[in-house]
Amino acid sequence: MSSTKKVMNMFKILLYTDGQSYSTKALHLAADLKHQLNAELSIITVRSGTHATESIPPVGVDFSLSRKSELPKGIQILIHALEDLTSTGLIIPQRI
Repeated sequence: MSSTKKVMNMFKILLYTDGQSYSTKALHLAADLKHQLNAELSIITVRSGTHATESIPPVGVDFSLSRKSELPKGIQILIHALEDLTSTGLIIPQRI
């Protein structure tokens, strides 16, 4: 008995953003590549002093994006990236 395995072309893209305009261009390029390659896209931000100067973000707690200004700056940068990609239609967010 033979079985057929579905072979997936799995690429992963890791993008760094700091919220600057050049990061937005890279964000759009990464989203285009995501679609072309059927890849997984992960976005990170790294800021010096983040762990020491920012409060811990809410983990496992629902919050309204209308209150995003209350969140640490690093989280705000990631939310902005998500909003930019969804507003331009480059990605459709998945609900977990």
